[in-house]
Amino acid sequence: MGITIVNDHKVSDIDATLQAEEWDNVNVNYGAPRATADRVVELFEGKTDVRILDVAAGTGLLGEALYRVGFRSMDALDANENMLALAKEKNVYGRLIQDFLGTNRLDIEDGVYDATVMCGGFLEGHVKCDCLEELIRVVKPGGFVVISMREVNLRKVPEYRNLEPRMAALQSEGCWEQVSRDIFPDYCEGEDGIIFDLYFVPSRPAFTVLSTPWGVMFCPKMSERFQAIGEELRTGKYDLVSLQEVFTDDMYRKLVYLVSDVLPYHHYFYSGWTGSGVCVFSKHPIADVCQHQFTLNGQPDDIRKVELDWFGGSLVGLCRIQYSGTEINLYAAHTHAAHTVTASDLSVYEAHRVSQAFEINQFIRFTGRSADLNILTGDLNFQPWELGLKIIQSDSGMEDAWLTAEHKKADDSGVTSGHPENNFTASGDLVERIDYILYKGSAGYRVKCVHCKTTMHKVPGKPFNYSDHEGVLAHFELEKVSGPRDAQSKPLDLSERDASLRQAVQILEEKMVSAASSRLFYMAVLLLCLLLMLPITHLPLHYIVTSLINLLLGLLIGWSFWMSVVVLETEKRGLLATKAGMEALLKASEMKNK
Repeated sequence: MGITIVNDHKVSDIDATLQAEEWDNVNVNYGAPRATADRVVELFEGKTDVRILDVAAGTGLLGEALYRVGFRSMDALDANENMLALAKEKNVYGRLIQDFLGTNRLDIEDGVYDATVMCGGFLEGHVKCDCLEELIRVVKPGGFVVISMREVNLRKVPEYRNLEPRMAALQSEGCWEQVSRDIFPDYCEGEDGIIFDLYFVPSRPAFTVLSTPWGVMFCPKMSERFQAIGEELRTGKYDLVSLQEVFTDDMYRKLVYLVSDVLPYHHYFYSGWTGSGVCVFSKHPIADVCQHQFTLNGQPDDIRKVELDWFGGSLVGLCRIQYSGTEINLYAAHTHAAHTVTASDLSVYEAHRVSQAFEINQFIRFTGRSADLNILTGDLNFQPWELGLKIIQSDSGMEDAWLTAEHKKADDSGVTSGHPENNFTASGDLVERIDYILYKGSAGYRVKCVHCKTTMHKVPGKPFNYSDHEGVLAHFELEKVSGPRDAQSKPLDLSERDASLRQAVQILEEKMVSAASSRLFYMAVLLLCLLLMLPITHLPLHYIVTSLINLLLGLLIGWSFWMSVVVLETEKRGLLATKAGMEALLKASEMKNK
């Protein structure tokens, strides 16, 4: 006779006369079925017309919980005949399957179920880790495996210490992708439980993309956070990784060392004085690289902040990835922040920001035409409704993975900056979604975002976060198509693009006026300093004082000359270049519409 689970205790030789309602009384403090059922609802986003296999079903407590939230097509699997008899009395299951779960092949065809769900099966002396492949086999491509268990068993039961490494190994083999790993309270009798959600990767090409800014230099816990990010990346969960704010070569080289076994291909986009901070890691070969440094990158005279954009040379970089017979263009970018107090404020950097958005758009359009898939990642510093993001999307045709994903967790807000639970969030920080994964397929390949989520929050076992921003993770599927261009490649509606460009041209023109005023200010400072230098030498002051005043005036003269003649003139030409590019597109649209 088999062994099964009731209230997470090992039971054998069950008395067949024991009634189901007595088992229910035993399990009044067993919160796992309800929590597991709620998770299944989240994964299918309220859709209940799916087929589920309840594994190690016992008396059917999980089946009952699933039935209460709307699921009707369920089968039960358990090794214990008497337990299945009690489960049958619940009247929630279709097929009842009596069999052991392990390396043996169940009497179930491949890909039958939308989800296999196991609640409480991983208990000492019961189901072993070697069952995972069979849980995958019976799930449809694109389905889910949901496992809930006592959290403490991962540490205390020798068999289950290998559970997560085995899950990671299956992920590295391309069998599935972990959607989430959540600890929840009141699993059973006050003990914590843990739920694993795993997405079954279909046979068509599929891969996971991670984008995260890890946090600028000199921030708290820099060394510990940096080590933690490296350890997370080398778990093998990710196919393509885009990082921002990796500002030193030593930081980048250390990351390369930490992740080289699982992400052997990598590239750093060198730029500016401090470095762009943008780099890419990949499981798959990088065939080619290219980069474009933004024409406008803020100003060096901003005393309100360390202007890393100007000194670092912010850019958009491209790595061309060879993946499963396809060509993927992975773009990584970090644009200028708004530095506004409220979301409705117009940034003094708005002209630079829309210029950068336009250059990203142009770079993707001109380099992405031959790719099977284009993906843009990074801290774009635009909220979804802002002009810059509209410019990027309206002309490139790229979609937001967060908005188009088939599956998202109900409690995931998508916020990436200023998250209230991030310990680096300061009072007054705006709560924003400004980090993105955007994508576009091609005539030859249809791309689907299966799930998207924010990730890399708190470092496990530590009181601090990986970064001041949350990471963004998206899982994509590629499918080769033939025949006419599909919906993803349909001609773009340029009316929205043109409206955005007209608004941007106005912002650029206003900035040119203010830049001219700034040049006059610096020229006035320069002339004033020159006029002051002559009388200073005739004042009855100690020569050391006179020398110091002359040195200060000399520095002001040099700074004013550099700002007015070099920096602001360069800004003016950058504004003119962006404006000319936008007007060329607007003129072409007008000619086309005539």
